[in-house]
Amino acid sequence: MKTTASHIVLPSLLLLVCADTASAQVAISWQTIDGGGGIAQNGSLRAHGTIGQPDPEVMTAGSLAISGGFWFHIPEPVPCYADCDYNGVLNIFDYICFGNVYSAQDPYADCDGNNTLNIFDYICFGNAYAAGCH
Repeated sequence: MKTTASHIVLPSLLLLVCADTASAQVAISWQTIDGGGGIAQNGSLRAHGTIGQPDPEVMTAGSLAISGGFWFHIPEPVPCYADCDYNGVLNIFDYICFGNVYSAQDPYADCDGNNTLNIFDYICFGNAYAAGCH
């Protein structure tokens, strides 16, 4: 009987220990290395790496503070919907582009977001064009 109990209890304990590690989430701890850098991307995951930046203690002067790594966020520009051809200029070619994507039943042409391509998408695009890009 003892042998059978140990054959059940030990694997059960092992399973409980392994189950906790199997549910681990993706995590990257903060590290710095000197000498290079870049961006690595795989699917929806993206890692930005900088190598070669000095990594000093937190430095302060008045109300300003800099901590190691010197990372700062530069937001990417929000694309302008009316600039259909993404050339940075609103012109007749954007209307031609919109007509082409509308004819191709491209989801981009659903300007009003109701999942139906119709005249209201052209009106919506015209309003976006008239509002311009900021």
